[in-house]
Amino acid sequence: MRRSVLALLLLVVAPTVFGAEGADPKPSKAVLVTGASTGIGRNLTERLAADGYFVYAGARKEADLKSLAAIKNVQAIRLDVTRSEDVSAAVDTITKAGRGLYGLVNNAGVAAVGSLADTSMEEFDLVMQVNVYGPYRVSKAFLPLLVAQKGRIVNIGSLSGVLAGPDVSAYAMSKHAIEAFTDSLAADLAPVGVAVSVIEPGNYKTDIGKNATQRTGTETRFTDRSKYKEPDEVAAATERALFEASPKRRYLVVPEEHEAEITIRKQIEQLIQLNEGQPYTYERAALIRMLDDALALSVARSTSPDDPVLGTWKLNVEKSKFVPGPGWQSQIRVYQITPAGVLVTWTGLDAKGEKMQVSYTYNYDGRDYPMAGSGSYDTLNAVRIDARTVKSEEKRNGKTVGIAMRTVSPDGKVLTITDDGTNRKGQTFSQVLVFDRQ
Repeated sequence: MRRSVLALLLLVVAPTVFGAEGADPKPSKAVLVTGASTGIGRNLTERLAADGYFVYAGARKEADLKSLAAIKNVQAIRLDVTRSEDVSAAVDTITKAGRGLYGLVNNAGVAAVGSLADTSMEEFDLVMQVNVYGPYRVSKAFLPLLVAQKGRIVNIGSLSGVLAGPDVSAYAMSKHAIEAFTDSLAADLAPVGVAVSVIEPGNYKTDIGKNATQRTGTETRFTDRSKYKEPDEVAAATERALFEASPKRRYLVVPEEHEAEITIRKQIEQLIQLNEGQPYTYERAALIRMLDDALALSVARSTSPDDPVLGTWKLNVEKSKFVPGPGWQSQIRVYQITPAGVLVTWTGLDAKGEKMQVSYTYNYDGRDYPMAGSGSYDTLNAVRIDARTVKSEEKRNGKTVGIAMRTVSPDGKVLTITDDGTNRKGQTFSQVLVFDRQ
């Protein structure tokens, strides 16, 4: 007998007739939350609005839209993430509002419970349309607005993006897809300054089970979730992902240690399965070294949110100096944290007016890291001199051919890079690049 659980959390956001007359008059970043009517979406909407952010809250039902619109700093929008016309209308509404869009929280979701034999293709299609196509469709539609503000995309995943038990194959497939979507999208958008994270909640009190039962008339083990905690911790983690200086890629949020343990153990189990019985199997000692390296990198990253260089910088051509001249006509640099370290991307026009893009990822450990797209160097290493200053050696064919000093001003508004070296033609150069924080 088929059993299905629906957790259709509407998309949040976009002002349509439901406006927020009580909006905070001070300028604030705007966030679109999908599935804002109940549960995690509603909790997050209330939290962000109370903290002074402007929230576009997406929902489908008239009563939910009116309830959301009554909250100060919230504008409700009728939004079904499975309907392209709703998404297009939401983009139009938010664009015309003039605030732009800094954050998108892909929260709307549906769960289907049942074995492969018992789950209909209609239920499977619904799960994929809401949980997979929905975030993809909404992210794609709002991407220009998010890029314009160098904002954030936060996907609400699940422990089911890591774990997969019986009778939840469709739901687990969709949440595993969100994990992959997050990683790929983060790599795609890093060069344009948009950070992407995923929240992985455990068991919290939501209406997901109750809504499913009301829709299908079928009781499941997910129907009554009243015994669980309110999703305050999930909303808090999502707010951090939206606004902390260096957001993590993943935020595991669980109400008890047991849920954390089974999730981490599952990752270890998968590592062992991948490693065993293949031509390049690693021995225990090598695996432990890899783990130690990853933990060391994690510790290094945990101290880097205070790195003053993180963010987006625009070259101030008038204040910069190039010997010999001329130099860059324009340049934007973006510094952000990734799992591998600090990702730096430059884009702009060189002295000849040709488009250039250089990118590299490094850590402050003195090791050589490859530079992609550089006309002068192959690799770079970096070490900290103090909290605001970093020294780099730039190399070509393994030989140091340039020295750069990078300094952020005490007020954090100006980045100065001095770079002295030789280019591939053997010509010496000296430049002082002055950037303003954007």
